[in-house]
Amino acid sequence: MKKSIIIALTALASLFIHAGASGTADKGEFALVRISAANMRSKPGHSQELASQVVLGTPVKIIVQEGDWCKVQSPEGYTGWIIDNSLQKISESEFSRWKKAERLVMTAPYQIRLYTDSLTDCLRNTVTDLVNGCIVEGEAIPAGNRVKVSLPDGRCGWGDAASFTPIVEWADQEFDAEKILTLAYSMEGQTY
Repeated sequence: MKKSIIIALTALASLFIHAGASGTADKGEFALVRISAANMRSKPGHSQELASQVVLGTPVKIIVQEGDWCKVQSPEGYTGWIIDNSLQKISESEFSRWKKAERLVMTAPYQIRLYTDSLTDCLRNTVTDLVNGCIVEGEAIPAGNRVKVSLPDGRCGWGDAASFTPIVEWADQEFDAEKILTLAYSMEGQTY
C-alpha cells in the first residue's frame, strides 16, 4: 500500500511538472483550472453527480466541449465535465511556456487570500482565494511577508510567502506518511 501511494504521488508530481511534455496541443486542447477548486461532474450540468475536484493551476486535457461544458481529463486520469468559465484554455505555445515557468504550490493547510498589493489585507482588495495544492506562477522571493504570483487567467496578487513552496521542491520531497497525518489531524473538526 505504502509503495503504491508513493508511486501514485510521484506520477502525479511528474504530471504537474511535465504535463503534456510528450504531446502537442492545439488551441483549446489543454486548459488550466482558473478558480481555487473546480467541480468535475459525471455529466454536463451543475446538478449532476460530483465526480472529483481539481484545483487552480492544474493542467487538464480537453476531450470534448458541449455548450458551456468541457469533458476533461485530469493529470491523475479522472475524467469529468467542468463548466468552461472555470478553465483557462491555452495554446501549445502557452502550455509550453507554462511548463517552463517558475511555479509555486500553495502548501498552507488552510485557505488563504491573494490581495491586490503587498500591504493590504482588506477584503475589498481580495483577488481570489487559494486552497492547498493550487499552482501559481511566481518566484519564492518575498516582499516583506508576501510574494507576488500570477494566476492562469493573467490576474496577479500578493499572498503570504510562507504559504508557498516552489513546485520543484514540492515534487522532489520524500514521501512522509507523518506529514499527511499531521495535515489531516490539523483539519479535525473543520467543516468539509
